[in-house]
Amino acid sequence: MLIILLVIFSFFSICNANNTLDYYILKPTTSKISIEKFRKDSIKPFDISVAYGFGLDYGGLGVNLLITPIKYLSIFGGVGYPIIDLGYNIGARLNIAPNTLGNFHFIGMYGYNSIVYIKNARQFNKMFFGPSFGIGVDIRTNSRRKTYLTLSLLYPVRKDEVFDYMEDLKKNHNISFYNSLNPLTLSLGLRIN
Repeated sequence: MLIILLVIFSFFSICNANNTLDYYILKPTTSKISIEKFRKDSIKPFDISVAYGFGLDYGGLGVNLLITPIKYLSIFGGVGYPIIDLGYNIGARLNIAPNTLGNFHFIGMYGYNSIVYIKNARQFNKMFFGPSFGIGVDIRTNSRRKTYLTLSLLYPVRKDEVFDYMEDLKKNHNISFYNSLNPLTLSLGLRIN
């Protein structure tokens, strides 16, 4: 029972003689439980950052607001312009190696994930919404810098509605497509902490 309580309350803080707050974590192992002190800057209880870039998580060419309520989980929203209308995405990131020079993360989001853009026939332009999943990395050149690059490779889950719409445009409106939809998309941004 004591071990269960220790695991449940695995994060705790202790004030030392200087009345500064130190963070500790209990690490259960097979034979014992060890206590290790964290660096003070490694746990950020509530971190907010803004990024400017392009890609699905930016809503096209736009901005992305990232809120990290706990170290390994972030939530975000992006708003931008993907050629035809206002695009948006909301989602979450699972941070694999936070507070390192290369923080890898998994991404899941919902929002715009496909557009059909017809250059000389705007009435046929259409945006489609659905889930997207992917992986990414935050690239820092220095752990003290407040700005860093963020790069993601995303897989948009496209509904049959997208492909049916494209087929309808080919058959019924005599529109030719010179590009097909890419199965993966890239997003790139500059994040400011």
